[in-house]
Formats: sequence, structure tokens, C-alpha cells
Amino acid sequence: MKKLFLFFIAVAITVFSFAQNVTTNASSGLAANYSTLAAAITALNSATINAPVTITVASGYSETAPVGGYNITATGTSTNTITIQGNGAANNTLIAYSPQVSGTSTDAVIKITGGDYITISGFKLQENSSNTTTTAATNTMTEFGIAIYNSSATN
Repeated sequence: MKKLFLFFIAVAITVFSFAQNVTTNASSGLAANYSTLAAAITALNSATINAPVTITVASGYSETAPVGGYNITATGTSTNTITIQGNGAANNTLIAYSPQVSGTSTDAVIKITGGDYITISGFKLQENSSNTTTTAATNTMTEFGIAIYNSSATN
């Protein structure tokens, strides 16, 4: 009986250790699985987008954004689009980083910097409960859920 119990524990550990929070369609050089959305976006930013890219977050997975938020610098085209999708606001929450830089007004949970042809859907974007200061000079609140910034004066 003890051996049977240990066998089931070993199987359970194996199954849960291979569970992935973020999957992709493995195009443009991306891996099929990532443990976090932040890791998938880092890989996306380093990829050469030569096919449509889809990044899907598992239902029920929530994550606190990295320092500076998720910053997407990759760009798609009209035929090689980038799609980042959750499974609905009730199922996927992206939480703002804390603490935000005091006194700035450009904080975002997700930033698109110079990117084109990007679709983001199916997420609940939430302020971090630790970000509470609203006075302009020392503000720590997150200003944007999704912010779009130019990457240069011409883009």
C-alpha cells in the first residue's frame, strides 16, 4: 500500500510540474510553453515575427506585472499579427507592479512601445492594492491598463 501511495504522489508531481501557464502557437521562433506571461513577452520581443503569433494564458492564471509593466516592443504586420489572449476577465487577472515609481504618470500594466498589429483580449487589468498614493509629486498609482507609446519621433 505504501508503494502504491508513493507511486500516485510521483505521478501527481510529474503532472503538475509539466503544467504550463502560457502557451503559444510556436511560430516565429517562440517555444510552445512558458511558465509566465512575462517570460513569453520577453521571448516575443526577441523574436523575428515572420508568421502570426498567438500567446494564450491558461484559464485561472493570474500574474503581477514585472517592474515597468509588460513592455511589448515586438511588432507585427497585417499578415503576421500578434495576439495575446486570456480566457476572460473572470479567469485571468494581470495586476500592476508595486511599488510604481513615485511621481511618474506613465505607468501601465501593459505597454506597447512602437508595436503594430497587436491584439490583447480576455484579461482583467487590476491596480495593485499596495499602490495607494495619489498626490501628484509622490503618486504611486498605475495610470494605464494598456498604454501605447511611440518608440521614436518617427514611430
